[in-house]
Amino acid sequence: MMLWSLAVTAQKKSDPKIIGKAKFLMTEVNFNNLPANKPYVGLIMFINVSKEPLTILEINNECSCFTASPREKVIYPNEKGIITYKVDNPPKGSIRKKSFIRFKEMKEPVGIVVRGRFI
Repeated sequence: MMLWSLAVTAQKKSDPKIIGKAKFLMTEVNFNNLPANKPYVGLIMFINVSKEPLTILEINNECSCFTASPREKVIYPNEKGIITYKVDNPPKGSIRKKSFIRFKEMKEPVGIVVRGRFI
């Protein structure tokens, strides 16, 4: 049985951020001051504020030190989308990398910062 620790995620500002057709409740995943060599999960949540479905085409990460996967690939108007970020057994040290979410209905990808400090 694999056990995952849930990391608290936070954005520096408490205001939601509208990017294109989505309102992101957070644009940063923080894994700060956590013990190294344990798996962690963080979440990014957003709401489709358009009148059409949003389709996640792909998520590109700057490094293989974490993975990102959407719970649903199609998010309907006024529904929440959730993307799960996983860090598997990170070594001691710090990371600060970006993840880019590409939506079919938006020209530019949405940038998410993934940072952590493992002790």
